[in-house]
Amino acid sequence: MNTTNTDNEKYSTIKKINRGRIVTPVGKAYWAYLDKPEEFNGQPTNNYSIQVEFTKEGTQALKSELLRVLEEAKQAPKFSGKPWKKEPNISLKEGKDNSVRFKFASKVSYIDHTTHEEKPINIQLFNSKGDRLKPSDTPIPVGSKVRICFKPVPYHINRNNNGIRLQLEALLLLEEAINEDTHYPSASSYGLTD
Repeated sequence: MNTTNTDNEKYSTIKKINRGRIVTPVGKAYWAYLDKPEEFNGQPTNNYSIQVEFTKEGTQALKSELLRVLEEAKQAPKFSGKPWKKEPNISLKEGKDNSVRFKFASKVSYIDHTTHEEKPINIQLFNSKGDRLKPSDTPIPVGSKVRICFKPVPYHINRNNNGIRLQLEALLLLEEAINEDTHYPSASSYGLTD
């Protein structure tokens, strides 16, 4: 799945689509849990998730858009008058190397309000041609080029726990990384393969 410079230029900006959803620019994937729940301290979290690192320009554009959405949400009756942190959570982590990764997540299931049954949520995964892929058959290696469709969901639990969640809806896998292209060891780096 190789992308061309034209594809990279075409996918280099944020795109707003219907129902408040946002499509990110192309980024580098880290720690994708799309076919099974993410684990924390050995325990499943009940979330699918992926972290994505963008260019400096992409990071700034996404941060600006998330802060704009959050400021707009603060005016909604649901949040009006509530105290907000000076720097609300916008689902990003800054690394020691000055890298910035955004975390996109979705619950693995929901309760249907009509039937009261638990129903699975499936993350939609597509290749660069737009063909649907099965997450269970398509691991996303660290460093792969991806684009994310998500819905920003503002939340306010209390004055110290508030911000915006990045609700993962779909992922476009533009180019699968080969482990030698990342900072992580591969079988060939240990001499196990040719």
